[in-house]
Amino acid sequence: MLRPLRSLKILDLSKNNLSSIPEDAFQGLIHLDKLMLQRNGIRELQNGTFHGLSKLKYLYLQNNHLNVIPDNAFDDLVNLDTLHLQNNVITNLPAELFAHQQKLQKLYLSNNKLSFLQEGIFLNLPNLQHISLYDNHLRSLSINTFGPMLLKELWLYDNMLTRLEDNVFSNLTHLRLLVLSRNQISRITSGVFNGLNKLEEISLHTNCLMSLDERVFRGLLKLVKISLENNKILSIPENLLDGCSCILGQEDKHIILLYALKRVNILEQQSLRLILLQLTPPLSLLPHTPSNHHCDLTSTNMTIFLYFCILLHFICSSATEYNRTTELFDKNVKI
Repeated sequence: MLRPLRSLKILDLSKNNLSSIPEDAFQGLIHLDKLMLQRNGIRELQNGTFHGLSKLKYLYLQNNHLNVIPDNAFDDLVNLDTLHLQNNVITNLPAELFAHQQKLQKLYLSNNKLSFLQEGIFLNLPNLQHISLYDNHLRSLSINTFGPMLLKELWLYDNMLTRLEDNVFSNLTHLRLLVLSRNQISRITSGVFNGLNKLEEISLHTNCLMSLDERVFRGLLKLVKISLENNKILSIPENLLDGCSCILGQEDKHIILLYALKRVNILEQQSLRLILLQLTPPLSLLPHTPSNHHCDLTSTNMTIFLYFCILLHFICSSATEYNRTTELFDKNVKI
């Protein structure tokens, strides 16, 4: 039916009642650039479903009922740029599924039923910049999952990850955003983030972390934001942010650590006192006269001070503790 339409560039078949697509259904559409099949009831693909679509760049298969995808389903799609597979019921991705997609830049796999990823599944995707894998059932990641690529964003929240191996992300030297929130991670060792030299933001909130290795963020020189709220952290290592030179500058790391402690469960009063002693902003942060350390709290300085006080409210679990901590702060800096 479609074979005579050799000049066709865009085909939109979305929001229909398709349950399957015949083999060679699109054969002859040699100039097709965009194929939209989302929001149907497609349950399976054939190895020859996309035969002949060598110029296709955008393929939309989200919001269907896909469960298993054949190994060679995408073999002819050598110019594919963007692939949408989110919101299906995919349980497994064959190891060779993306073997011919060297030009692929965006891959969406969120909201499926993936419990594991084959080793090497992404090794042949050197130009991939974005992967969405959130809202699956992933329990672990292999060191060989991610090959050298231009990946900038990796979304892994809402999975079932409990631990991460050292060097698991070491090939992702261009990564800027890593989202690991809302998993079940209880421990992160010092080598997990090795190689992430360009990482700017990492989200670890809503996990089961009780402690942090003081070397876990070492070497992440571009890091500007860390989210650690809603964990079970009891204390913060004094040298946790050594080597993270981009976080507000060397002297401001104390304030960033307070941000990291927002909504963290501080269970022991003694730990709270120790943390506040470590995190009290150095006097050099707020301009003062040498004689009485009286601070000029105008403009930026007032903002910093208010920010510090507000975060104390988040940390303290009772009014009594808040009063004690503010007294402790007053002893260090006379306002």
